[in-house]
Amino acid sequence: MMKTVVTGLMIAIGASSSLAQDEVKVLTASELEALKSQMPIEAENAYNAGIADYQSKNYNGAITNFSSAIDVYPQFEKAFFNRGMTYFALNKQAEGVQDLLKAHELNPKSGESLFQIGLNYEKQGDKENALNYFGKAIEANGKETKFLYKRSLILFQDKNFDQALADLNAIIKVDPNYAYAYNDRGSIYKEQGKMDDAIADYKKATTLDKSLKIAFNNLGSAYRKKGDFDKAIEAYNSAIALDKSFHLAINNRGYAKFEKGDLAGALADFDEVIKLKPDYAPA
Repeated sequence: MMKTVVTGLMIAIGASSSLAQDEVKVLTASELEALKSQMPIEAENAYNAGIADYQSKNYNGAITNFSSAIDVYPQFEKAFFNRGMTYFALNKQAEGVQDLLKAHELNPKSGESLFQIGLNYEKQGDKENALNYFGKAIEANGKETKFLYKRSLILFQDKNFDQALADLNAIIKVDPNYAYAYNDRGSIYKEQGKMDDAIADYKKATTLDKSLKIAFNNLGSAYRKKGDFDKAIEAYNSAIALDKSFHLAINNRGYAKFEKGDLAGALADFDEVIKLKPDYAPA
């Protein structure tokens, strides 16, 4: 099972931290001073007012204020970026894409604007354009692991395993401690029938992140496919120890017990799942 990832960006000038849709970003002192030294105070004030409007979901007010900041300071990349994100919040896709492309033009080495366009297309169900813009973001900044990871998720879902594997390998090269990349690479190996490789990657993921319950569950499923039911049950136990209501792992443990011949134990697990999630058809 793969992990989805969603991100956004809203940065307030002069604040100690920034509030985002899903991700917190902080400007460094040098970035802040460089930005403030380049623009009139009117642009800064309008921009910060736009941030406040966005946070209170006054999106039309945010558009007005970000536009005022851009009028005063036409090279204001972050104002274009955040106005684009606000247009997306208003479901004005064309305007949002236009602003984010302008933000990328002003900061071509970042790739963040292209990535956000990709996320928006994915949200609209347009995987072709999503992949296109994730690819452009990676071309701009191939060392940003979230760009690679998000593209790998779509490639995995489309069963384009070789390209997904290439992205995950690229992530691991940049960040050898990226637990989810090992987990998801293990899932590709499992799909390809390479159980020993899958097991090695799931183990690596659980070593790097001992709270990664899905990796323990996936490790159990890889052992189960190999017919090693005792190790499968042990791995499922580890997943369940992290989350007593993890119905997927409990149900999978039930399958492992059933395949091992422990019918009473399997029945107990399936009954537990049904109590936790009465609409879970497999149980």
